[in-house]
Amino acid sequence: MVKILISAAETSSDVHGAELLKALREAAHAAGQEVEAVGIGGPKLREAGLRVVVDAKELLAMGFSEVLVHLPRILGALNKITRIARQERPDLAVVIDYPDFHFRLARRLRKFGTPVVYYIPPKVWVWRKRRVRLLRDLFTRVLCIFPFEEAFFKSEGLDVKYVGNPLLDELPLGMSRSEARSGLGLSMEDSVLVLMAGSRSSELDQHLELMLDAALEAAERLHNSGFHREGTALKVLLPFALTTDYSKILRRVESWKMSRTPPAFFQLFPAQGNSARALIAADAGLIKSGTSTLEAALLGCPHAVIYKAGQVTTWIFERFIRYRGPVGLVNLVARKAKGDSPLVREILLDEVTVQSLADEAVRLLSDDEVRARMRHGFQELRKRLESADGQSPSRAAAVELLKIAAQSPSRPIHGSWLVRSGSFLWSGASRLVRFGVRLGLLKPARLPCRVVSVGNIQAGGTGKTPIVAQIAREAANRGLNVCILSRGYRGEWERTGGVIRPGEVSASAMKCGDEAALLHELAPHAWIGVGADRERQFKAVEMQSEKPIDLVILDDGFQHWRLHKDLEIVAVTSASGREVLFREAESALRRANLVVWTKGDRDPAAREAALRLNIPFLKSRFELSVPPQTGSLWLISGIAENFGSAGSELEASMRRAGLSIARHLKFEDHARYDYGQARSILDEASRAGCRVAITGKDWVKWRELGIKRSELIVLEPRLVLNEERQKLWNHILWAN
Repeated sequence: MVKILISAAETSSDVHGAELLKALREAAHAAGQEVEAVGIGGPKLREAGLRVVVDAKELLAMGFSEVLVHLPRILGALNKITRIARQERPDLAVVIDYPDFHFRLARRLRKFGTPVVYYIPPKVWVWRKRRVRLLRDLFTRVLCIFPFEEAFFKSEGLDVKYVGNPLLDELPLGMSRSEARSGLGLSMEDSVLVLMAGSRSSELDQHLELMLDAALEAAERLHNSGFHREGTALKVLLPFALTTDYSKILRRVESWKMSRTPPAFFQLFPAQGNSARALIAADAGLIKSGTSTLEAALLGCPHAVIYKAGQVTTWIFERFIRYRGPVGLVNLVARKAKGDSPLVREILLDEVTVQSLADEAVRLLSDDEVRARMRHGFQELRKRLESADGQSPSRAAAVELLKIAAQSPSRPIHGSWLVRSGSFLWSGASRLVRFGVRLGLLKPARLPCRVVSVGNIQAGGTGKTPIVAQIAREAANRGLNVCILSRGYRGEWERTGGVIRPGEVSASAMKCGDEAALLHELAPHAWIGVGADRERQFKAVEMQSEKPIDLVILDDGFQHWRLHKDLEIVAVTSASGREVLFREAESALRRANLVVWTKGDRDPAAREAALRLNIPFLKSRFELSVPPQTGSLWLISGIAENFGSAGSELEASMRRAGLSIARHLKFEDHARYDYGQARSILDEASRAGCRVAITGKDWVKWRELGIKRSELIVLEPRLVLNEERQKLWNHILWAN
C-alpha cells in the first residue's frame, strides 16, 4: 500500500489531481500495489477516490485583499492538513499549483520527513523569481508541464522532470465543433460567444455582471450593424466550474436579466461543468486569466484574456509589482517557447470596462482573419506541448511519483542508525534507573496489595492493553477488587490525575487518554487510576473504593520504578531492533516473571533470551470478537504497529476472523480525529459499498465526535492461549 497526500486547492488543480490519481492507481495496480490518497480537493478528486479532509472550496481566494479576508479559514485548512499528515504519515505528498499555501505546507511536511513533490510549479520564470530558492529547498522534486521549464529549473539547481501538460489528457481534443454544438442544441450557423468569469467568489464578483453587460452591448452593436440576420441571435454560453455555488450564481444571472431585460437577439445559456464543450462550440470568448485560457487555446477557441482585481490588489500591483509582460498562459508559453508576439489580447485591471470588453468581443466575432490567425497560433502551441514520446502526461507523472514513494524516508528504515541509536539511548537511560534502584538511591513504594505489571521492551505495538484488560476481567471473575493504574497518555488526566469508577457508562478519551478509555470499555468492573503519578492515583482510588483493593495492574509498567512490583509480565513481538524502537535490550528480560509472544510469525529474539534466562515463555495470538460479516470493510486504525516494518497483526487477525479488507486507513498511534474527518471516511466507505471497521482504541475517540456504534464494526481483541499454556498462565498469574 502506497499512501499519498494530495493537495489541490483550485478548480483546475482539482481536475489535474483527479487525472493524476487515476494514473497513480493504474500504475500502482500494474506493479501489484494499491494507492491510498488523502488530502485537499474538490468534486473531481473526490470522484477519483481521494479521501477529502479539506474541501477546496475553503481555499478559493485570489488577490491580496481577498486572501486577507479569508486568512483565518486558509490557516485553519493549513493546520488541519498538517495534522492529518502527522497522523497518517504518507509516503509522499504531492502539491498542485497554489504556491503561497503550498510553500507553507511543504515546510511543515519536511519536518516529518515526508518527501514533497511540486506538480505544476508556479511560473517563477515570469515573475517573483526568488521563489526558485523555496522550490529548491522545500521540494524533493518538481514535475513541470511546459518543455522549456525543465532547462530553466535545472539551471537553478532543482531536481526537475518534464512530464507533459496534463490538459492533453483531460480535454476532449478530438471533439469537432459540429459535435460540440449539437450537444448544446446549437446550429453551425449560430454566432456563439463564451464567457468564463472564474470559479472563486471574488473572481465572479469582479467579472460576472461586467462580462454580461459587455456581451449584451456587443450583441446590440452586431445587431444594429446588420451582422446578424433578422431573427437570429447572439448565443452566449456561460459555463461554471463544479466547485462553484451554482444555485447562487443562477440567482445572480436571473437578477441581472431582470434588471437589463435583454432583447430577443441576445440568448443566454448558463450551465455548470462542460466548459470544454462550450469552448469548442464558441466562435470567440472572453475568459478570465488562468488555466481556462490555455484550455481555450488547445481547444481552438479565439479569445481575450480578462482579469479585473479588487482595488487593493490593483493598487499594490500597479505600484509595487515591476513585472509588465504578459500574464495569460497562452501568451506566456508562446513568448517563452518562440519569442512570438502575444497571440491573444490581454485586458487587465483598470483597462477592464464594459466598453473595452464589448469592443474585443465584436472584433473577435466579426473578423474572420483575426480568428483564423489565432487558431493557427493555437495549433502551433499545441504541438509544442505534446510529449515527444507520446506518453500520457498524467501517467508519466504517476510513474515518477511512485518511484519517489518507494524511496520515501518517511517509511521505516530497516537497520537505520537512527532507530538503533534511539534504542541504545533509551536502553542506557533505563539501565541508569535500575542501577539507582539497586544502590538504594531510588526507592520504589510498596502498595498494600499485590501488584502485577504488564509492559514491553519495545516502544508500543505489543498488545499489552488487551492483556491488562484480560487480567482485570479474570480477577473480577475471581471476586477481586481490581485497580488498573494507567498513565493516560495524551489525556488531560496525565498531568492532573483522575479516577474512572467501575460501572461508569463511558470514560472520556479526551480526559483520560485513549488507552485508559479502552481499558474501561474492555474491563468495566475495574477501578482505573489515571495519571503520571501512579502512587497518588492509587491513593485516590483507595479513598473512593468502599472495599480494599485486592490487585493492582500496572499498565505499561516494565520500566516504571516508583512502585514495587510482585509480578512482571512482558509482551513481545517478532519485530527486531532494526524495525522498531526498543526501550531496553532483550537482556532486560531477566527481571520478568513471564514473557508473552503476542504478534508476528517469526521467532522473536526475546524467545531465546527468555529460554536462556529460564523465564516462562508463552506463545499466544489475538482473536477478534465480531459478528459475521459479508462484503469488504474499510479498516481504521491508529496504533503503533501501523508504521513498523513487520506485517500487520491486526489485518492477520481480521483475516482469521473471515473478514475482507478493501482499504486500511492507517493513522499514527494515539491519533486524534475530528467529526468532519470521521464523517468523510464513513460517507466514502458507504459510496464504495463497504462498512467501516475500527479498533477499540480509535472507537473510544470516535464516539466522542457523535459517531454511533451502529455505524461501525468495533474490533475487540481477545488473547488466546491453548490449554497447556493457559494452565501456565494461571499458575504464574494467580499463584499465592
